[in-house]
Amino acid sequence: MIDKCWLLVSLALCTMLAMNLANASDTLLEIYGNADMDDMIDEDDITYVEGVIKGTNERTQFSDANYDGQVNEKDITQIKKIINGEEGNITIVDSADRIVTLSKPVDRIACFHYGAVEAIQTLGAADKIVGVNRQTVDKTDFYKIDNVSNIGYVDDPDYEEILNRDADLVILFASIHTYNAECAKIKKTLEEADPNITVLSFDFVTIDGYLNELKKLSYIIDREDKAQEFAEFYNGWLDEIKNRVKSIPDENRTKVYFEMATWPKAYSTCSEGSFGLHECIITAGGINIFGDRNESFFDVDPEAVMMRNPDVMLNYGFGNYAETGKGLGGNPEKMKEIRDEMLNRSELKDVNAVKDGRVYIIPWDVTCGGGKHLIGISYMAKWFYPELFTDISVDDIESIHQKYLTRFMGLDYDLSDLGTFVYPSM
Repeated sequence: MIDKCWLLVSLALCTMLAMNLANASDTLLEIYGNADMDDMIDEDDITYVEGVIKGTNERTQFSDANYDGQVNEKDITQIKKIINGEEGNITIVDSADRIVTLSKPVDRIACFHYGAVEAIQTLGAADKIVGVNRQTVDKTDFYKIDNVSNIGYVDDPDYEEILNRDADLVILFASIHTYNAECAKIKKTLEEADPNITVLSFDFVTIDGYLNELKKLSYIIDREDKAQEFAEFYNGWLDEIKNRVKSIPDENRTKVYFEMATWPKAYSTCSEGSFGLHECIITAGGINIFGDRNESFFDVDPEAVMMRNPDVMLNYGFGNYAETGKGLGGNPEKMKEIRDEMLNRSELKDVNAVKDGRVYIIPWDVTCGGGKHLIGISYMAKWFYPELFTDISVDDIESIHQKYLTRFMGLDYDLSDLGTFVYPSM
């Protein structure tokens, strides 16, 4: 009875999230000047504001392009400036639902998380980054951050270094972590120390919000064309996966256990708010067997895994142990060791995933932060539903991965010369 209850809850959560994900590409661009409330600012917004002024169109939230409380010819002028990249300021709604006006141009950015770093690099603007968090500062082979400062982390920020680097924009978490109080303190401290600093909250790790945040950022740093190019690449591949898995009946969806970074000491997993990992499972058509838990990362009992009987087990690769976590793949021998240990756990011998050998290692390098989750979702979908993706091979996924590295991250790497990104691939 308990098993049926958690399954029904998980299926309901899966269905609700899938509906949100299906509309992700149509998410409203919350920038003042987007008068017609679509996903871009263009000539149609000028026409719409002209209609508002004439009384033929209803005033919308973003008709007030210059955010002065009125809709008039000044808003048409502001929209024209935004289109031409000539605006002196721009007003947006960030991912913490705060209305923020920024002075432009924005040339010096400090990032408290790697998702922001990867998004900026995807837009071809890594040269604007002057500071990154302590967990990212050594990832110089993947991120173009050779000449940046270590600004600490949200739990221990280096205010002096941020001010010394003369940052004009600081990017914090929005909703993905449990550091709301710390982020609020950072915002208050920095804006009091230097009124010229703007603090924004963007996650850049959630799948349903990633493109929308990327588009907002593109208007802030004048990279709209690059954001559109990436959106076409991203949606062109991801929509194919979504369209294939959306018709799978709930009772036939693959049940998944995703083990996190405590191996071999304990069973640890994730649910919503886990830097996009839970969403990767859902987007690939799976059911996270612990998706009903109202926690981001947590330990579980082996008995709970046995009872929920996953069809597939994933493992995060555990950073330094498998030599992953820097975006360039890891050590296949150590990945094999982790997989073998999971397959040989006596308590899991009757679990479907173990009996069928459906245990896979999939680390940070292709799942967490920025747009690289596109790669991880592709592998997951292939693992979860091989019969649905017979026409998509490992070579196809690696081709998408190579394009992401070369075309958008601007990295001169041949994927075949790097480490192992998943184990086994199929």
